[in-house]
Amino acid sequence: YTLVLACALPVAMVGFIDDFKALPVRIRLPLHLISAASALWLLGPVPEPFFSGWLVMPNWLQALILMLALVWLLNLYNFMDGIDTLAAAQCLFVCAAAGLMLWRLDDSLMLVCAALFAATLGFLYWNVPPARLFMGDVGSTFLGFFLGLLGLITHFNGVLSVWVWVLLMATFIADTTLTLLRRLLAGHSITEGHSTHAYQHLSRRWGSHLRVTAAYMMVNVLWSLPLAWLALTRPEYGVLFAISGIVPLMIVAALLGAGNRERQ
Repeated sequence: YTLVLACALPVAMVGFIDDFKALPVRIRLPLHLISAASALWLLGPVPEPFFSGWLVMPNWLQALILMLALVWLLNLYNFMDGIDTLAAAQCLFVCAAAGLMLWRLDDSLMLVCAALFAATLGFLYWNVPPARLFMGDVGSTFLGFFLGLLGLITHFNGVLSVWVWVLLMATFIADTTLTLLRRLLAGHSITEGHSTHAYQHLSRRWGSHLRVTAAYMMVNVLWSLPLAWLALTRPEYGVLFAISGIVPLMIVAALLGAGNRERQ
């Protein structure tokens, strides 16, 4: 699966260039889609039943949905990198949880999780406020895409359901998806810069990046992790566990003001 994971490198390169010279969406998006499509082509046919048997659709449509999901994941991870420590801490949580679940199931992928955990931990030391090092687009888009690839690999080889990974990422998925939907309904452009995610509202309210990160990690451990473990042990209900895990978090994000304009 080295070639599959290598598909994250073009995403990182685009992010690196974008950090120094802002690239328009018409350039970034096609490159992201090509990277996602290449990874899925290398992985092969989508295994059945992908949606835990609850939804049947043609293989090509499943592949298209997964391609769009990968692109959304890399972008949402970038959106969540708006305060110090949050994106790095989320990566540590996902790698630790997935690595433990992969223990004795797939040693090679467990080591990949361990390596990413170690690299991110080294970065986090310098990202703690007052931050001396920042992730940038090169780091956030790479992490989102790479974690998505890991989830697909474990699903395609029958080790971990992709819904386990969806639940491990539930806080990020809920915050960004709810924010995007509310802004679309309000008539805002999806490419317009803003700071209306739930975590950004909390950061302004609490005046602390670390407190927000701690809150998100607490939700990860007390809410997302138990549901992810259930999805691991009962994969036939993975979709239902994912919905049950994400929808309440979206409601909380809405109550926190996600997608609403900042108060002047």
